[in-house]
Amino acid sequence: MNWARAGQTATLLADGRVLLAGGVTASGETLGTTELYDPTTATFTATDSMGTPRTGHSATLLQDGSVLISGGEQANGFIPIYLRSAELFTP
Repeated sequence: MNWARAGQTATLLADGRVLLAGGVTASGETLGTTELYDPTTATFTATDSMGTPRTGHSATLLQDGSVLISGGEQANGFIPIYLRSAELFTP
């Protein structure tokens, strides 16, 4: 991966690639980065970042091939900030 992360989502896309979105670093920083994993080449490619960094969110593959990313939280020291927002990722 381009960024070490935990708490991310991994969504299998129709073309066989996997979208990795968000998560948190070992130091507790919430990530807004996304990347695509291609199992045919075993490579990770950075893509556009999300509008809002988030971890513990959901990611749902929609019929048109886009991914709805919603909810989750941002790290703020020991106090989480819960998110009530969503964004759409179109590979």
